Amino acid sequence: MRFSAQGLQQRPHGANVSTAATPFHRSTFMKQMPRVTKRIALLFLLACGVVVALLMSRMGVGKMKPGSLTLGFGGFIASPVYVDYFSLEGAIRPINRDFLASGGVDIQLDRTGSGSRILNLPTDLGRDGEWTVSVQWVELPTDKAWSATISFDPHDLTYSGGSYVLLVMFGPNGELLIGSDEARPELSAHHDIAHICGTRVPEADHAWRLETGYFPQMPIIMNYYEEHRHEAKTPPYCPEPSE
Repeated sequence: MRFSAQGLQQRPHGANVSTAATPFHRSTFMKQMPRVTKRIALLFLLACGVVVALLMSRMGVGKMKPGSLTLGFGGFIASPVYVDYFSLEGAIRPINRDFLASGGVDIQLDRTGSGSRILNLPTDLGRDGEWTVSVQWVELPTDKAWSATISFDPHDLTYSGGSYVLLVMFGPNGELLIGSDEARPELSAHHDIAHICGTRVPEADHAWRLETGYFPQMPIIMNYYEEHRHEAKTPPYCPEPSE
């Protein structure tokens, strides 16, 4: 906290100045205050303390541990996807054109899906204590494009091995799920942080599932989908689109 020196005045040279120190006794000061005034002062101090504590909690002061971010993508068994655009605390931008998120994260213990990336921790651009993910994707079985933006408290992320774990997962009908799992093969290690149903982007619809020449792994992904889609959990989190 910085203090301004404005308003402090010096006495003119030669002015009578007492050099005797006047001791300050809190007990004497409080006794001289009217009872109502003392209560108001105490309430004011308590309120200030609560506000400061809330602001520090909101901004994450002193809570984020040093380290990196492990970012993973995965699709539900009913919705392997092509990821088109992605951003974390920044402007949404195209991702690698050959990026497919699959893996059946809703039926497997390991939800890292299509692998993971190690990144630096992002800067909280809004200084609001939240991270924001924006993404646009196309569901391979339906050729339908979706977009969504979702915010969450980064302190809810699992911290393991010097890195925070962030899983971006895609369910049917435009579902976007943010998770952060522990590194152990148990259902109790799964931690869902935030859910949202995306918005349709019809102009971005595309049959990427037919692009087998560009995506050599596409037949494997679609065959896995056909063989296991009956294992999908029902009903889906998001309703089917009207169009």
